[in-house]
Amino acid sequence: MNSIPLEKNLNWWWYKAKSNLLQYIILKSNIKTDSKILEIGPGMGNNLHLLNNYGVVDILETELEFISYLNKTHGQFINYPSFIFNTLV
Repeated sequence: MNSIPLEKNLNWWWYKAKSNLLQYIILKSNIKTDSKILEIGPGMGNNLHLLNNYGVVDILETELEFISYLNKTHGQFINYPSFIFNTLV
């Protein structure tokens, strides 16, 4: 099974719009900066930098292609889940 094809340009308008919406939701939700966050299905990791501003981000990804890509490009943002979270995205 092949992974879902995603745009590799992280400045693509769709990714920017989703990031702006996510940031708006986070600001309106009053999420603390020391949160433990789980992102399920991060794909290419578009949200990792933003989410790391609000705490420690763990990811849950099942596609081997995305896992490999994330390790190469976002290794500094990847944590192994501890399964105790106060914020789910």
